[in-house]
Amino acid sequence: MRNFLHQICAVLCLLLTGTAATYADTTYKSDFTDGDVVALTQTNCSTYVEEGWVSVAGETSGSASATTFDDGTSFSKDTYYKVKQAKSRYVILYVKGITGLTCYFKNAGDDDRTAQYTTDMSVTDNSKCTSLVTVSAKNTASGEISDLDSGTEYAIKICASGDIYFYGFKVSVDATTKTETTLTLDQTELTLDPEATATLAATLTAGDETLTGKTITWTSSNTNVATVEDGMVTAVAGGTATITATFAGDDDYQKATATCSVTVNSTDQSDVELTAETDKLWNFSDWTAQTYSTTTVFDNMKIWATSDKTVVIDSNSKTIDGTKYTQRMKTGGKASFSNDAPVYRIIQIKVQGPVRITAGLTSASSSEGRTATVETYDAETPTRTPLGTLTAAAGTVAAETVDYTGTEETLINIYSSDGGVNFYFVKVEPIKTESVDITIGQRGYISYNNPDYALDFTQVDGLKAYYASDFVWTDAANNVGKVVCTELTAAVPAKTGVILAGTANTTYTVPVVSEAQEVSGNLLTAVTDEDYTTVESDFYFGYNKTSGVGFYTYAGKVVSVGKAYISADDLPVASDKSDDETEFDIDPAKLYLPAVGNGSTTGIGQMESAENEDATLLYNMMGQKVNAAYRGVVIKNGKKYVNK
Repeated sequence: MRNFLHQICAVLCLLLTGTAATYADTTYKSDFTDGDVVALTQTNCSTYVEEGWVSVAGETSGSASATTFDDGTSFSKDTYYKVKQAKSRYVILYVKGITGLTCYFKNAGDDDRTAQYTTDMSVTDNSKCTSLVTVSAKNTASGEISDLDSGTEYAIKICASGDIYFYGFKVSVDATTKTETTLTLDQTELTLDPEATATLAATLTAGDETLTGKTITWTSSNTNVATVEDGMVTAVAGGTATITATFAGDDDYQKATATCSVTVNSTDQSDVELTAETDKLWNFSDWTAQTYSTTTVFDNMKIWATSDKTVVIDSNSKTIDGTKYTQRMKTGGKASFSNDAPVYRIIQIKVQGPVRITAGLTSASSSEGRTATVETYDAETPTRTPLGTLTAAAGTVAAETVDYTGTEETLINIYSSDGGVNFYFVKVEPIKTESVDITIGQRGYISYNNPDYALDFTQVDGLKAYYASDFVWTDAANNVGKVVCTELTAAVPAKTGVILAGTANTTYTVPVVSEAQEVSGNLLTAVTDEDYTTVESDFYFGYNKTSGVGFYTYAGKVVSVGKAYISADDLPVASDKSDDETEFDIDPAKLYLPAVGNGSTTGIGQMESAENEDATLLYNMMGQKVNAAYRGVVIKNGKKYVNK
C-alpha cells in the first residue's frame, strides 16, 4: 500500500510567489484506508499535476536521516520536505474522506521550532496559523489534526516557525457512515448601511428530511465590517465580509456549511460619539486587514481617513517588550486638520483621566525618525491642546507613553505631522498613584474623603484618622449632643468620610493601598462626585469662635468634593423627644476627640470653616471681632484668654 501511495500521492505545493495557489483540476484524494502512511519523497518535488495531487518545485536540500517515530512509523532518509514560511515555503495537502491526520517532523536546528497548519489558503502570516506541535532542537515529534469531517474536502497548508523536515503523514478514517447534510441560508447576499441589522435563517436538511434541534454556529470573516450573533448580522463599517453558518456534524450526520456575502456601504462616521475609556488595549494584530478610505469607528476608536489619504491595517511582525505583534496600522503620511478639526490620518480615542496613553510605534521610513503628537481635543470649539510626543524611531519599534493627568473626559488625537508612522497597538490605563498629599488646615482638623483611592492613614506619623462612630445626647432637653469619633486602626476604602487630626498647616503624604475593609457604622457622608450644599438637617464640619471645632447645623454651606458631613437623618432620636421635635432643631454637636475635649457646646454664633480660620484673630464673649488693644476676656484660636 505504501509503494502505491508513493506513486500517486505527491501531496505538496511549495509556493515561492507568496500567494496561495489553487488548481481547478485538483482532485481531492479520498481512497484511504485507516492507518495509511503517506511519505513525501524528493521525487515528489518536481513541478507537475498528476492524478489529482499538486506539487511545485522548491527547496529539497537537506540531510535528513532515516527516522522512526515514537508510534513506530518509519521513513527512509530520502523521505522528507523542508517547510517554513506560510507565505513562501510550505506543503498543501488535498484530502477528503478522512477524520484525522498525524503529521511527522524532525528539527535539525539548535532551537525549538513549531510546526503549524491552516485550512485558509489566503493566510501568508505564520502567526495566523494553528500550532501543530513544537519540536525541540535536534529532535523529532508528531502532531495530530483531529475532528476532520469525512465528507469535507480539505486543503491543509503545513508550515513552521523555522526550518523543519516534514516527512509525511498518517490518516485516520472513521469506519462509520454518516448521512450527508445540506445547510442553506434564506439570503446569500446582503447590502447594509453601517449600524443596520439583518437576520439570516438557516435550514439544515438530510435528503428530503429537515433536521431540527441541531446547533448552528455563525462567524464573520471581517468583524471590522460586519458581526453576527445567532444569525443576526450587524453592519459595522464600509467593506465586505462573508458570514458563515456551520453545522459541525455529530454521530449521525456530516458537517455542512453555508455562506452569505455582506456588503456594507461606506458611510462617513465623523460625527459618531466615542465612549470614554480608562483601561483598554487596541491591538491591531486582532483587527482584520483592510484599508480605511473614509472616517470609520471600530472598537471605540475613530480612524480619520479619506479616499485619497487612507489608513491601512496590514501584515507586519514586530516584537515590543517581549510581545509579538503581527499587524500594524499605517497612517501613510502627515495628518491634516482644517481649522483645528481632524480631516485625515488621525487616530482618535476618548478617555476619562487621569490615564497613561501608550503606543507601540516606529517610523515608516527606515532612515528617518519621526514623532507622533498626542493632544486633547475639544470638538465644540474646536481646540487642540498638546500633551506630549511619542518617538517613532527609524528602524526601531518601541512603546512610548504620554500622561493625561486631567480628571475630565476628553478626546485624544494621535497623529504624525512629519511623515508616515506605523502603530502596532494603543493602550489606555489608569495612572498608578502610590500616595496622595493631604494638608491639614489651621485648626489642626479637616473632614476628608478620597473619591478615587483607598488610603492607609495608620502608616503616617503625626496624623490620625477618625470616623464618626456615634452621636450622644448630652442634654436632650436643650437639644445638645456630641459626635463621638473613633480612631481608625486600618486602611479605609475610597469614598469614606473621615476626620483627620494633625499639626496645623502641615502636608502629610498618605500611601495608597489596593484594598481596604468598609468602615461599619460611620455617620459621615463623603462628598465624592460634586459639591454639596447643606440643608437644615445637615451637620457641617467647621469652627465656631466660642465653641471651637465641631459639627454645626448650618444650611447653605458648600461641602466640597473630598470633604464629609453628617446628616441629622442618620442620628438617633433622643428618648424623651419626638421625631418632629428633633428632626430640624438640633444645637451644635461638638466634635468629641481625646485632643479636643468632652463635647460641651454653647450657642452657634458666627460659624466658619475649620480648615481656613485665621488663628491670630481675637473675639470678645459676644462673638464680635476685636483688636489687640481690647481689654478683657477674649477668644483666640478657640480658647479663652484675659487680654490685659
